[in-house]
Amino acid sequence: MNWEALGAVGEIVGAIAVVATLLYLAKQTRTNTSAVVAASSRASNIGHAELDERLAGNPELTQLFLKSMQPTMPEFEEVEWGQFQFLARSIVGRIQDDYLQSRLGFQDLDLAQVHLDFMRSMLKYPAWRAYWSDDTAVWVADFVRDVEARSELHTGLSSLRQLQSEIDSG
Repeated sequence: MNWEALGAVGEIVGAIAVVATLLYLAKQTRTNTSAVVAASSRASNIGHAELDERLAGNPELTQLFLKSMQPTMPEFEEVEWGQFQFLARSIVGRIQDDYLQSRLGFQDLDLAQVHLDFMRSMLKYPAWRAYWSDDTAVWVADFVRDVEARSELHTGLSSLRQLQSEIDSG
C-alpha cells in the first residue's frame, strides 16, 4: 500500500469519527435540553404550589384573593388595593416567567399554556381587569399580546407555537 492510499483511508476514518462525534453530541444536547425543560417545569410547579400554600396559610391574603374574584368590582380600601396589586404582580410575574422560559425553549409549552389560560380566566373579573389595565406596561409586549389574544383562548400560545415551529423547521 502506498502513502496516498494510506492517507485516503486515514481521511475516511477521520470523517467517520467526526460524524460519529457530531451524532453523539447531538444526542447529548437533546438529552440535556430535556433535562433543563424538566427542571424548569418542576421549579415552576413548585413556585406556584408555594404561592398557593402561602395563600392558604394566610387568611387575610386568601380573603383578598377571593375578593378580587367577585363578579362585580368590590370596594377595596387603599391598603387592600395596594396589597392586591402586589399579589397580582407576583402571580402575573410567575406566569410571565413561565411564558418567557417557554419562548427560550426551557419550559414546557403546555405548562405555559395552562398558566396563560389561568391568567385569561382571571381577567374575567373586574378587579383583575383593573389591575391589568393599570400594570400592562410593566410586562413584555409579546406576553401581553398573548394574554389578551381572545382568538387564541383555546388554540394556544400564538407566538410560542410559531417560535417552536420555526425552531423545528430551521
